[in-house]
Amino acid sequence: MADEARDQMPAVGVVIVNHAREDEAVQAVRSALDQDYDGPVVVYFVYNERDGVERLLDRLPERVVTLPYTLSVDENPIAVKRNLALAASTEPFVAFLDDDDLWSPGKLSAHITCMLHHPDAVLCCTGWSIGSDVPAEDSGEPSTRWLTRRDITLARSIVTSSALVRGDAARAARFDSRPVWFAVEDYDLWLRLAPLGPFCKLSPALTVLRPSGDSGSAQDRSAQLLRAASVAAQHLRSDGISRDGTAALFWFLGCACLAERGSTPVSFRPLPVRVILDGGVLGPADRALASVVSRLLASSATLRLGRLIPRGLAAYRRCARL
Repeated sequence: MADEARDQMPAVGVVIVNHAREDEAVQAVRSALDQDYDGPVVVYFVYNERDGVERLLDRLPERVVTLPYTLSVDENPIAVKRNLALAASTEPFVAFLDDDDLWSPGKLSAHITCMLHHPDAVLCCTGWSIGSDVPAEDSGEPSTRWLTRRDITLARSIVTSSALVRGDAARAARFDSRPVWFAVEDYDLWLRLAPLGPFCKLSPALTVLRPSGDSGSAQDRSAQLLRAASVAAQHLRSDGISRDGTAALFWFLGCACLAERGSTPVSFRPLPVRVILDGGVLGPADRALASVVSRLLASSATLRLGRLIPRGLAAYRRCARL
């Protein structure tokens, strides 16, 4: 009877990319395979070819499809690895899980239930928490919230490890692998998927983030925000996401000026501001804005981003009501 139930539920491909982690990666894989879900789950594990990696591969369950990747300095490794996994997948749904994050056991079941009830939805994500282990699940039914275009454009609702996408849409779109979009390639993908159908978000938190010092989200915050600004600018140029897109561009540029600088590999630094604002975004105002932003980025006065985001968001909301 259990086998019949599995055959009736759609299969899910889980994309996990690995750089150097071992223990965390094994835990992530197990959290994907130990789901309370009646359908088939296939993990596509893309790993860096390196000395000693066989030790990690020997620890993975047999159900895992392993795909090797040879590191190249001319590529965005996160995007290329995820694209390798997407190309190998055939499942009607694809979910993404970073190799240092975890899922609650009921995550996929909640995802698929939502997507089957809403066949027009393209993406479903969940709430998330930061910790070292999976918290106890809420026994109640998860609530569903539909994300607005502003939610998506301002990148304030979707964490990649929490996202499940219709497989055909993900495989057709793929991640943009240009190095200057390192760690924001997922933001670009969400913007390109948004016109295809609605996005929904489930509560409570069913994804646990365990950020480490070598993760993309822990790199130079200013550089990452500038990369996000370049994504927003690209979409403004190509399809004119208008007011929300303009707000996102200003938001990312402003936060980049206020963020503390850190260390990011040179090959993954964003395009210069004068390239982001090349005249095709805001017209003649691009040059003046690029000059102001460049001067602020070059100044030695930096402030902690965490203190300024609440004030900046409040100011943006006030402006948005005008």
